[in-house]
Amino acid sequence: MIWANIKNALLAKLKEERYFDFSPQENSLIAFMLGDSVTFEQQQQEALSLFATPDEFLQFLVFFKEWSLEKKVGLVSYYLQTKSLDEQKNILTKLADMPDLHDELRSIKQFQSIYLTMAAEKGDVEKVHALVQQGADVNAVLGILFSKAKYATLWWLHAHPEVCEKITQAGMSSAVLEGKDKDMTIADVMLTSKKGGQLLQENARLKDFYPQAIAGEPITTYLSEREAEIQSHQSGFFKPFVHPLAKAFLQQVVRGGMKEAEKMLNDNPRMRQVLLTTKAIVRDHAGRKIEGASLQLALGAKDVSIGRHEEMAEMLERYMKELPDGEKEIAIQKAAQFPEGWEQEEETRKRADSAALKEAFRAIGVSINYAEEERAVNAFKAYLARQKEKVVRTGFHFNDQLYPEALEQYDQHYKRFGGWLSQKNRLAMIKVAGEIECYFTANLAQAMCDGVGKVLDNKAKLSRSLLLKDNSAYSFFHPDLGKSHFVFNFYDAAKRGDASYLPSWARVRVQNLCQTKTLSLQKLMPLQYHRRQTPAWCVMM
Repeated sequence: MIWANIKNALLAKLKEERYFDFSPQENSLIAFMLGDSVTFEQQQQEALSLFATPDEFLQFLVFFKEWSLEKKVGLVSYYLQTKSLDEQKNILTKLADMPDLHDELRSIKQFQSIYLTMAAEKGDVEKVHALVQQGADVNAVLGILFSKAKYATLWWLHAHPEVCEKITQAGMSSAVLEGKDKDMTIADVMLTSKKGGQLLQENARLKDFYPQAIAGEPITTYLSEREAEIQSHQSGFFKPFVHPLAKAFLQQVVRGGMKEAEKMLNDNPRMRQVLLTTKAIVRDHAGRKIEGASLQLALGAKDVSIGRHEEMAEMLERYMKELPDGEKEIAIQKAAQFPEGWEQEEETRKRADSAALKEAFRAIGVSINYAEEERAVNAFKAYLARQKEKVVRTGFHFNDQLYPEALEQYDQHYKRFGGWLSQKNRLAMIKVAGEIECYFTANLAQAMCDGVGKVLDNKAKLSRSLLLKDNSAYSFFHPDLGKSHFVFNFYDAAKRGDASYLPSWARVRVQNLCQTKTLSLQKLMPLQYHRRQTPAWCVMM
């Protein structure tokens, strides 16, 4: 209160000493601001020339930050009366730096429509939802929302049926402003899109906005026929809604983006439950289609710590424990990733992988020309590629025993293939071992980039970089990997001073890292899994 009095006295002194020439209207406004009144309804608009620019107005609010919230709201309302919509948006956006004033303005009806439009134009359905809860009219921005974020908006309406109850005929008749659905009404978009069709099936009230007949038949019949046309293999009318932010989050998890994933959790606290528990199909760097919720994806990739620090799985568990029933959700995801019988499937895959690898080396060995060697390599590549045709839902994403086994085969065939300068050995290393590297999980590739020995010896936290140390222009998953080059363990090569050790030493290092990760993963699992699965967990022994 003392500072408020001092500032009032300073302003009065400036006025009294005529440091500036104020108009009568400006003098009236200054006198009014120095008083106790909190409303500015009686002031003339000409007095606003006191604030030459929007920035001067904002600086004035900062100068009198000790004013009551009610008085500051009154001044903002008075100032914005004659401003254009764009000018109002600009001022209100800048006022976000004053949280108390910003929150109060959002709750005032005359500003809600502006805040609502601003949120819709950004496609921010969470802010739209908060404003709708405060009484804003969602119908006014449906056209904008379907233009900027159709999928997220449909997901939001699906998740919040109470919002659907607020939709009116005017809202359903509003037009999409841009994008592929431009000029279509909201009603038409819902009727012709998969997710919109699901929403109509779920919500009888929304169906009431349509004519009795669509294409000559009742709307219920029309929707049923569309369901038959595009019926999903999953339960429900169409595939379950997946929030776009959740899909992006899971993509970061499966691709080893630990910093990015944690940032998304911190930037979207109200969405944490959705981010951590949503299940979706995403693709990893290898191109595998993998389905699961966040912790499932991390466990399947063996993205676990081998030291006292956190890697992806530990970080996700920490956030999940903060959720309601978080421990239960953790147990559910672990059980889903490693269900009864997953070990047998893992062993079957390992045997098939081993057989295909040995056949590739056998075929290279008996080949008499380059064309036959290429056919042998291409047959192995085709075998690995077929693994990407199925969606991975349980167990490990990748048989990390295959790479050390390939290096062992290389060792065994090295002299037989003709030594260091042999075309057969180059082919085996670049196009067989290198092709297997194309299928590495993100965290295993990141360990290779950091130096497997460095990670293993120091139990070091992954830097999460996929850039190669000797040539940062190349990322690990470069398109030419397995074609013109392979990636070797640069850290250990530099440490030993040469690369002649490569196959045998690298095999041991990678093998030990994968085995250590398997043991760390075992510690994260419930005790019943240890008893049931111990023989199969140590896949690298």
